[in-house]
Amino acid sequence: MDQTTIIVAAASGLGASLVPLFVSLRKLAGTVKHSEAEQLWAASETLRKELESRNRYLVERLEKCETKVDNLEEEVRDLTEENYRLKRVS
Repeated sequence: MDQTTIIVAAASGLGASLVPLFVSLRKLAGTVKHSEAEQLWAASETLRKELESRNRYLVERLEKCETKVDNLEEEVRDLTEENYRLKRVS
C-alpha cells in the first residue's frame, strides 16, 4: 500500500466515526429539556389567559369611560347654553 491509500483509509475511518457524533450534536442543538418546555408552555399559557382577561376588563372600562365622557360633554354643552341664556336675561 502506498501512503496515499493509507491516508485516504485513515481519513475515511475518522470521518465515519465522527459522523454519528455530529449527527447527535445537531439533534441536541437548541433543544430544551421536555419538563422545562412543559413548564415554559404552561407559564406562557397562564400569562396569555391573564392578559386576555385584563384586556377584556380594560376594553369594558374604556367603553364605560367613553360613555361618561360623552355624557359629561353633553352636560357641559347644556350648561354653557344655560349660562349664555342667563347672561342675556340679566
